[in-house]
Formats: sequence, structure tokens, C-alpha cells
Amino acid sequence: MNTDKATISGHPKSLYMLFFAEMWERFSFYGMKALLLLFMIKEFGFQDGQAYGIYTAYVSLVYATPFIGGILADKIIGYRKAVIFGAILMAIGHFVMAFPDYTESESLKHTFFYIALSFLIIGNGFFKPNMSNIVGTLYDANDPRKDAGFSIFYMGINLGAFLAPLVCGTVGEVYGWSYGFGLAGIGMLAGLVVFGLGQKSLGNRGLAPSNVALIQHVYVYVGGFIGVALVTLLIVYKNELIESGLFYFGAAAISYLLVKSFQYEKIEKERLWAILLLVILSIVFWTFFEQAGTSITLFTERNVDRLGIPSSLFLSLNPLFILLLAPFFSRLWTSLGAKGKDISTPMKFAIAILQVGLGFLAFVVGAAFVNDQGMVSIIWLVLGYLLHTTGELCLSPIGLSMVTKLAPVKIAGMVMGIWLLSSSLAQNLAGVVAKYTSTDGYMEKAVKYLPITNFVGTDVAVAKVYEEKIMVKGTTTIITDEKIIEAQLENLDTTKYALQKNYTTPITINIHVVENEEQCDGKNPRPAEYTIRKHVNYGEKLELNTRPIHLDPTGELKDIQALQQPYTTIADKTLDKALFQAPMQDTVVQATWQLADKGKESNKDILKYEITVDKELNHTPVALTDIIDYYMPKKTAFASTEGLVNILDYVKDADGDNLKVEVVDKGKIGLAKKGNTLNSFVDATKTIHIYTKVFWIIAICTVVVFLFALVITPLIKKWMNGVN
Repeated sequence: MNTDKATISGHPKSLYMLFFAEMWERFSFYGMKALLLLFMIKEFGFQDGQAYGIYTAYVSLVYATPFIGGILADKIIGYRKAVIFGAILMAIGHFVMAFPDYTESESLKHTFFYIALSFLIIGNGFFKPNMSNIVGTLYDANDPRKDAGFSIFYMGINLGAFLAPLVCGTVGEVYGWSYGFGLAGIGMLAGLVVFGLGQKSLGNRGLAPSNVALIQHVYVYVGGFIGVALVTLLIVYKNELIESGLFYFGAAAISYLLVKSFQYEKIEKERLWAILLLVILSIVFWTFFEQAGTSITLFTERNVDRLGIPSSLFLSLNPLFILLLAPFFSRLWTSLGAKGKDISTPMKFAIAILQVGLGFLAFVVGAAFVNDQGMVSIIWLVLGYLLHTTGELCLSPIGLSMVTKLAPVKIAGMVMGIWLLSSSLAQNLAGVVAKYTSTDGYMEKAVKYLPITNFVGTDVAVAKVYEEKIMVKGTTTIITDEKIIEAQLENLDTTKYALQKNYTTPITINIHVVENEEQCDGKNPRPAEYTIRKHVNYGEKLELNTRPIHLDPTGELKDIQALQQPYTTIADKTLDKALFQAPMQDTVVQATWQLADKGKESNKDILKYEITVDKELNHTPVALTDIIDYYMPKKTAFASTEGLVNILDYVKDADGDNLKVEVVDKGKIGLAKKGNTLNSFVDATKTIHIYTKVFWIIAICTVVVFLFALVITPLIKKWMNGVN
């Protein structure tokens, strides 16, 4: 019997030690996670797609490495040493993550950032699966308290996850990223201390196999640090391989477990098959649930009326609801089990998938009541998180318990690793889904400005806008393929190509920091007229888009009326295209349209195409004005204010085609945060349509998977051999 004689509320005392150790580890993990995406977009100036890619690679590897960490613990160092080693690596990672804020070098910032992520990835691989396995050793296989015990343990996870965004998120967003990441590191050290002091309460549980030589332990520890170096190189130089590599690795791991299942007798074999089917269902659940760290975070940032609350704090909603509801679910499972009416594990999984879909449906319904500024009431966000949480409580703690019940003892660590690896595959898929909400194609470039606390006055900066083109040497050919441009810019072959930058006139930005938002009202108007410049050779045809993507990313324009249309004909009214037939002489021609938004007849913009007909291929962007006056409220201790000054509004070629912004004079109090940082953004009235469409598709997919889960539930129950 593994059950402790000394108990608290009917559970082993050591469960509560593990509860607090896990709480502090989750505090550190979720503290960093709450800041990660916002840090990349706000501090490094990454666009949505780039930030999604790195975030997805990180969390995918975080959930992939436990597969290896579980095997190494099973075979060599044991669960307890794996937890301690993992905690040390993660603490290092958090403190390294805090370092970039103390250096002016952009290359050093990025280097330390990627090294920190690697320490966290490898450390989590050792820590995560083995903490759960230690909890599993506290109960016998058929102990009816096991599900309830894991639910209590899960409360520890979520207590840390609840506190992290409140503490690390607030401190990081308001006082500085390094302070937020540093607090996460302190939390990790606290978890390590709690676990270290509680070793005696575990007795002989989780110890290393007695027949393993000490040198093998050393190999594991050295290998951990080598793994950090390898993951760093992978993220920096070959990050595009992470996504495909993890899919192959996951498929191989699941296939290996399937093959290995045939080595066991009928009951154990079928239980492993049941685990694999539940793994597939869990992948679907986590793919959609983990939008919380990506698309839902940016949806909250851009389209939720947050009432002045920092975006990162809303990540506390999920763990808060778990803390409130976990005791109820724990008592519910225990009560139903005692009465012989427990809901089967596969049915709980099906219900979880349906509930995550209902959460996205709440976002969609909320978007139907969006205000004129494109903002959704906070109530719908809270309701969506609540539904996601109730779904999670039906799946996640039950899944952990299910693995420790059904997995053969000799490969329990490996099976737990595969269970967590399924989350890695889901994270990869979550990244794919999130990219459909990416607003990169609609982004406009802006200078980001963060005023000093309580500063009131005017700061002055200068920015330049330029077009960047890759030319084939010796010709007038411009490389237009985006993938080729991206590849060439990383390592331009100067024997074949030339990089050309055509600059506009420097633009002076007067940033007036005032006492409150009321003093900003009506003083930052966006130009209602946009000019896009194009070039065409004599006698050639040029296709014009009268619905440019930055003005109308979702196709919601109700009317496009031609005001001036020389030398052009409407080619396709459905797609809103016009053809320009160039005359046979040098000339400059303007074609003009009036664009009216759907449902907002008073909101009309003027779109102009300025077309130059000549033999020259080069043209330089032109500033509509060389002075911009921008007003913003001051920053207070608990309300971080960032000014986003859209430079492209004041430059011809306002669609942003091949345009970049360079800050040439940063001003006196920190324009663009220690560098030529850019922030990309779109208007909330545009992003709401993008998020709504994707969230609606997710809701439909969950219903389909729910119905599939209902069909296969009897088969899974049979394979589980009556273990619910």
C-alpha cells in the first residue's frame, strides 16, 4: 500500500507539500507566460506572425521535452532529482530573461532572450512530468481518492497561475519587463525550497533506481546543459524546423507507444489504446484552449473594453475560476463515484471540448454587440474564460489521474511524457490556428512611445519612412516575391542583388503628454484621404485595387464610388479592381475613389492612386506633412500609457507596401524604448472582424469533434476495462 497513514482532509500530508511546490513553480511559469507575447510585440516590435511563431515554438518545446525528462527519470535519476534539476534550470532561465532590460545592445537583448527560453524549456522537461508522477505514487491504482487528490494538486497549479499575472503581469507591464521576469525567477526558487524541505515526507517515493551508476546521473545533468545550447541554436538559426520537427517527433512517440502496447497482455494493451484515443481528444481541446496565450490575449488587448486593466491580468481569470470551482468538481466526482454514477472519462473529455467551443461562441456573441470603437464588453470575455475553465476541469486533472491509473508501472514516466507531449502537438496546432487571426497583412507602422511616470510636457522626435527593394543587379527588375525577399534580406548575395532604400523627408513628431484623456479628445485625427503611388511603363496596363487591405481588411465596405477615373476601367466590380491603361508619354495621373464603410454612411474616406508613367522604375515615398502633433495622457504608477503614432498616415503609399519606419532622433525621454522599435497595430473596428471569423469557425469545429467523441466513448470505456 502506498497510502500515507498521516492525512489531512483524508489525503496524504505530502500532497500538500507538493501542492505548494507546484504552486510556486506555476507562479514562475505563468508569470513569464503572461508577459511573453506582449513583451515580444511591445518591446521587440515583432509583428503578430513572428511573435506567434516564437511563442508557439517555446510552449511546444515546453510540452515536448517532458517526454524525454520522463524517460530519464524512469530509467536513471528518479522523479525527485529530476524535479530539483529542472527547478534549478528554470530559475536560471527566469533570471536570464530579466537581463535584456539592462543592456542597450539589440543583439545582446535577443541573445539573452533566446538563451532564457532554452533554460526554461529544458528545465520544464525535467520538472513537469515528474511532479505529477510523484503525486501518483501517493495513491494505490484503484484508490477512489485519486481523482480528488489530483484535483487538489491542480488547485496548487492554478493558485500559482492566478497570482502570476496579477503580480508579474502588473509589475512587468507597469514598472518594467525585467522586474516581472525577475519575480517569476524568485517564485521558482521558492518552489525549489519548498520541495527540498519536504523530501522527508515522501519517504522512498520517487527515488532513483538502485542499479544505476552515479556517472549516468552526471551524464544526464551535463546533457541538460548541452540541451540548452542546442535548443538556443535551434531557436535562433533553425526555428522554422521546430514546428515540423515536433510534429514528426510527436507522431514517432505516439507510434512507439502503439507498437509497445502489443508487448503487454490484453488489459494493459487496451488501456494503452484508450490512452492514445484520449490523447487525440486532448490535442483538440488544448489546440483551442491555448488560444488564451495568443489570439485571445491580442483580442483582449485590441478589442475588449478592459476598463484600464492591463491585458496580462486577464490570464488570471482561468486559474481564479479553477480555484473557485475545483473543490466543487472534486466533491462532484467523489460523490458520483460513491453512488456508482460517475461520468466516464471519455464523456468528460467530450463535455470539455463542447465547453471550450461554447467559450468561443461567447466571444462571437459579444462581438455582435460591439460598440462604435470596435470594443467588446468585458462581460463576454469573462464568460468565455469561465466556459473554458469548466471544460478544463473536466479534462486536465482527470487526464493526469487517468494516465497514472492506466499506464503500466514500468513505463509510467514515458506515458506521462507522451500525455504532456500531446499538449506540445496541441500548442503547435494552436499556433497554426492563431496565425489565421494575425493582422500582419493589415498592419500599419507606428512609433511606440512610453512616457516617464507623471511627465507632462512636449517631447520631440524625428522619423523617416523608406521603401526597401531588392533589385537584380544590372537590370531594372524588382524582386517582389515575399519569401525571396525575406530570405535574401537575411543574407543578401551582393554579387546578384542590390538593396535599395528610398527615403522620404524626415518627419518631426511633437508628442504632447497631457494630464488626462479628455485633453486628447479630437486632437489626433486620422487623415481621411489616402494616396497610393504606383509606377507603370509606357503603354502597359496596371491593375489597381480600389479596396486596399489596410483600409478594408474584412471586405466590409458598402460602397466604392469613382470620383475621378482617367484612363481606367472597372475590371471586376465584385473584386473591386480597375485597370489603368498607360499612355505613351511621361505623365502623372490621379485616379480617385470614395469609400463608405458598411453601416456607417458618414464614415467616408478618399482613396487616390497617383500613377507615374515613365521609364524609371524607382520612386520615393513623399511625406504629406513634415510635422505631426500627437497628444497622449501621462503615465501613472498603475496605468501604463503607450502612444502609438501612425507614421504611415502621413506618407504617400499609405497602404504600407514595402514601407518601413526608422527613428533617427529618439527625443529626450525614451521614444521607442531604447532603440528604433516599431509597433504594428490596426484599428479595433478592423481586428474585431478578423477575430470573430476565426472564433466562429473554432466553435463549429468543437461541435463536430464533440459528436465524434460521443460515438467512440463506448469503445474507450470498454478498453479501459471498467475504470472510469
